[in-house]
Amino acid sequence: MTRIAALIPTHNRASSCERAVTTYLRSTERLAHGRELVVCIVDDSTVVAESENLRSVIEALRSAHPHARIDLLHPLLGGEEASSPQRGAGAARNRGLQHLASELEQGDIFITFDDDVCFSGTAYQGEWLCCDGMKLIDEALLRAGTERVVAGCDYVGRQDLSILEHLHLADRSDVRGVTVKPAMGRGTVQSVAPGGISSAFLACGVPLDGLPTFLEHYNEDYIWLRRLTASGWRLEQCREALVHAPPETLTVTDAALAWQIFGEIVWLVTLETDRYPISRPDAMADAVDEIAGDLRAARARCRQFGFAEIGTIVERVLLRFESIHEEIRQNVAGREARLLVTACEDSLRYVQGSSGRSWTTTDLKPHVAGPAA
Repeated sequence: MTRIAALIPTHNRASSCERAVTTYLRSTERLAHGRELVVCIVDDSTVVAESENLRSVIEALRSAHPHARIDLLHPLLGGEEASSPQRGAGAARNRGLQHLASELEQGDIFITFDDDVCFSGTAYQGEWLCCDGMKLIDEALLRAGTERVVAGCDYVGRQDLSILEHLHLADRSDVRGVTVKPAMGRGTVQSVAPGGISSAFLACGVPLDGLPTFLEHYNEDYIWLRRLTASGWRLEQCREALVHAPPETLTVTDAALAWQIFGEIVWLVTLETDRYPISRPDAMADAVDEIAGDLRAARARCRQFGFAEIGTIVERVLLRFESIHEEIRQNVAGREARLLVTACEDSLRYVQGSSGRSWTTTDLKPHVAGPAA
């Protein structure tokens, strides 16, 4: 019997995860005839109470959807995985891939999606967002049946932007203290996702040993898709859009913002190797300075509109990356600068088809940590 196996990483979002899995299972229930539906949820929580809540949610889902097998990997509560929690979405996906790899065979379909999506119409931020989950999955399964194809989609709802991009696009009245109400539109921010898709929803039809694992840092899905295209895979966008409706505010912290800036630099160096060759410290310093420019623009906006609390956070993170920039420029890099350069080197090797040295988010803790927005 062929399988359709779905993998969902989640982090302290039991309610959102319940909605994502429920709407997915409703959209695939008719496929259970002649196929085994498997759902693997990987809990990346840092709070035992949140993990307990998620486990209760999963038990209810199992009762409501007996046609599917629902697995839960939760480091805080024991079980199959013993690795430490809060290693990020890339690490969670890798744990799920490892869990599923031994049982999936040629002809099976592998799907991964985020815990904050919805496969049906949903009210969000005062708007009704439409999605036909059955239509989306049917097309994705058809496309994923072609060899070396990964199918994905665009989405409606909150745009997948960084904290700084949301702050740039937000109306002044939407910013309160250290929270930002995210924009529903991209404004002038261009989408750079490979193939117009992201790991918010992906489907492919090959054995998992034919897929690379995810790098375990911010923007890991862009770099993962970039490796696939470099290896001759084709990325195809389905016509139906998915709903993206996470919690309605973003909390700005030093850790979350620093983590995003770190990841944006890695992403820039990995994707623009001609402009920023890793072998040249001056080029690496220029890459840090370019991304730090976004922090300077955010600092100016905070001063202009009186966002004092967020402005203070932006200023602190900017000072950190200006220090990293100067260390790299002078080729006397300290700990965080060395980690940044190493992550860039590893990401470039990864895109070129080498596994690198298995750099992970745990190398950065406790100084830079936190989930992406």
